[in-house]
Amino acid sequence: MMRDASILLPTRPQEALPDLLAQAQRSLLQNDPLRALRYAQRAEHLARRSDSRPQWARAQLLWGIGCLQLEQPEIAVLVLTGALATYRFLGDPDGEWYTLRLIARGWELMHDLEQAELTRRAAAALELSDGAKGLEAWPDLPEA
Repeated sequence: MMRDASILLPTRPQEALPDLLAQAQRSLLQNDPLRALRYAQRAEHLARRSDSRPQWARAQLLWGIGCLQLEQPEIAVLVLTGALATYRFLGDPDGEWYTLRLIARGWELMHDLEQAELTRRAAAALELSDGAKGLEAWPDLPEA
């Protein structure tokens, strides 16, 4: 018997979304990317359904980081490209910068160093907010 996935979702998705995002990030920091993917994918689904673009981008970002940690760069680049588009739509250069850095890491893992360098240059060309300036990497950026 197949079960409808929607019965597993809370009746108020906007209330569960911050918790799912926090759980995904916590799982990544605890080096548990499989668990992080489950939380991030559920969060992405809820954010898309509730039309919460900032949380949608964040969920895609966490999903992409999990894929990078699992050495699935093809999926990571695909998911992170969605996050990048959303951050651009929102006018969030810090989110764009971070996402581009992650995408560059994905290209590196796929051994496409030319594309990785082009992506890093695109990130370097962005104007960051005062809070983001001086950061070489955000805490959950996978190591090179």
